[in-house]
Amino acid sequence: MSLEYTEEKKRFKQNLDSFAAMAAANIQDAVFDDLNYETWAPIAKKRLMENGVWDVVENGVSPDPTKIPELAATIKAEDLARWRNRVIKEMKALKILQSSLTESAFRKTISVASSKDLWDLLKKANEGEGKHIRRLDKQFEDLTMYDGEPMDFYLGRVVDLLDEFRLSGNEKGDDEVIVKLLTSLSWEYDDAIPELEWSQAKESATGTGSGKRSDEPGACRFDVSDQI
Repeated sequence: MSLEYTEEKKRFKQNLDSFAAMAAANIQDAVFDDLNYETWAPIAKKRLMENGVWDVVENGVSPDPTKIPELAATIKAEDLARWRNRVIKEMKALKILQSSLTESAFRKTISVASSKDLWDLLKKANEGEGKHIRRLDKQFEDLTMYDGEPMDFYLGRVVDLLDEFRLSGNEKGDDEVIVKLLTSLSWEYDDAIPELEWSQAKESATGTGSGKRSDEPGACRFDVSDQI
């Protein structure tokens, strides 16, 4: 093995560590990773109802009527008082929700301005299609090659998961796929890593691959079945 090749492999390993760190950060930013929504939601709702503020979370609060010319001139004092009361309830509801979140989930939702928006955001991310995407993201994050697993078996698992992402409308991009492959192969395939990197670099330069335009959002032009 030449000295030049050894140094190149060393530089590649260093770059790979950086890619893996960035990928891990992106995955953590994408989900509310440490919030057990199934447990949190009913407890939070019960607390909101006990404090008499669930209605503002469910229905929201209308804009300030004094800022709307056609309403400001005709609004009655009692109606304005009721609106102000709902604003107070909104502030209380938002504080209850934020204080019940994990630190990670709180940081990721701190810019959300209302209790209804916060509740709806968490619900969307953890129920229905959002829950399905989170499950796929978790499977992708945990995906790794078993010791002794044949390469075609492992690539078959990778392709099946990528197909699920594609069908869900959340296709994985080239960079995520290549980083996952490079960081999840068993030690038996260490020698294949430089070839995999060279093949990906060549495809990136020529724009060949899946047939989608290389500049198309979410397009994965990287064909895992041809790489190893």
